[in-house]
Amino acid sequence: MSGHNRAPSAPTLTHEFALMASTPWFLLARVFVCVLGGVWFVTGQIAAYRTIPLIDAQMYWGVNLTSPYAGFSWGGQWAFSYAPPIAQVFGLLQAIPWPIFATLWTMLNLAILVWLLRGRPWVAIALAQPIADSLLTGQIELLMTAAIVWGFRYPAAWALPILTKIGPGVGLLWFAVRREWRSLIVAAGATLGICVLSIAIVPRWWIDWVEFLTNRTGGPTPAFYLRAPVAVILITWGARSNRRWTVPAAAILGLPVVYMHSLVMLAGVSYLLGQRETHSGPALERLSFARVASPLR
Repeated sequence: MSGHNRAPSAPTLTHEFALMASTPWFLLARVFVCVLGGVWFVTGQIAAYRTIPLIDAQMYWGVNLTSPYAGFSWGGQWAFSYAPPIAQVFGLLQAIPWPIFATLWTMLNLAILVWLLRGRPWVAIALAQPIADSLLTGQIELLMTAAIVWGFRYPAAWALPILTKIGPGVGLLWFAVRREWRSLIVAAGATLGICVLSIAIVPRWWIDWVEFLTNRTGGPTPAFYLRAPVAVILITWGARSNRRWTVPAAAILGLPVVYMHSLVMLAGVSYLLGQRETHSGPALERLSFARVASPLR
């Protein structure tokens, strides 16, 4: 027999979570989330089918290339409100027949959703209504969320959320607070470069867009001016404490108007929370061991 006595293995974070997950209260909470998600999904489908299927995707694909912002009606069927570079990109995509574009657009959104929520089906259930609303109306928020997540590695991706909704650009504070100047310069430089190129091609669109932003009615809502400071505080705290999930959360708060489908961006929060748990697993386990073992010392 070996002369070395092994100390009893300390419970890890995984073991502790498994014990917590087996408690009646945790199981009851999961059932509640599933039921609530089911209700959201059904009501979301009803709301979405009351409108034209893929109405927002039709707006993107069918943007008026003569004057994208003429006759704007906030909330109307063809209410295109994004920056001129986005209109130019969708103008090129008009070469694709609508049925093919609609299919590809939906498949792209589904692929992003599966990527963001893989291994977390309970999040998909909890976000059932925003997901249904987003997919059935053909929203752009899932692409924006993917760009925000990719933006940590490829900062130039920030051009998409900035040139569409503008407000989510608050996420660039992450780089500023952390003094990641190279990433900040790349993100801002890529966005500025796209704008300069766009202005050189269709300068009139930019004049129309600026007039549209300053004269239009309907957004941002008064709540935006309450949400914006919260977004700044949240992302500043997140940057200082290395919590990446605060970036898509702050981006939601930075949206000029928050709709039900806007909450699909919480899929990005879930993804980054999962990444944080994966990357910090050993450290958390060591912390758990220290807490369990300390009374035995």
